[in-house]
Amino acid sequence: WMGFDGGPSTQILSYSGSYFRSVGLGGYFYLDAVGPVKNYGANVAYAFHIDMAKTSFAFGLSMSLAQTMYDFKEMEFENMSDPLIAGTDVVKSKIRPDFTGGAIWYGQKHILGLSVNYRFKNEVKENIDISLEADQHYYLFGNYSFPLSGDKIVITPNALGFVNSELKYQWEAGV
Repeated sequence: WMGFDGGPSTQILSYSGSYFRSVGLGGYFYLDAVGPVKNYGANVAYAFHIDMAKTSFAFGLSMSLAQTMYDFKEMEFENMSDPLIAGTDVVKSKIRPDFTGGAIWYGQKHILGLSVNYRFKNEVKENIDISLEADQHYYLFGNYSFPLSGDKIVITPNALGFVNSELKYQWEAGV
């Protein structure tokens, strides 16, 4: 895409680290642009880890702000008299906060986790409808390892399920 006007461009600045052997902190800033659409955002995350006798427990929380901008002045339309493109000589923008969190319990042979992506539904509506909707999702996942023939062969069945805010669901399994 080098040399093309409006080609994709992405920049990211991130940091992460662990503190006190059980706390993780991180975050990032990004800019993603493709033609007249530009996405800016920032995220901060916190994780806490607890070691127990034979298993461990961890949870994390994350918050982000994202801004999507549509610069209709950069777009070229074939038929400028089309009433659907009236008012497209402006820049539309929307800022969205999002929250995510999850917990996981794991040991040498098992993993069980639950997470949620909480996304606010936001729309930019003026002369042109632009949907920035994203459904809230709940995820449940796990696996268990069964050693066969000593420890040389291990079979690990796993499952992942999720449901969204409209109660649409999906399950996946594997070995």
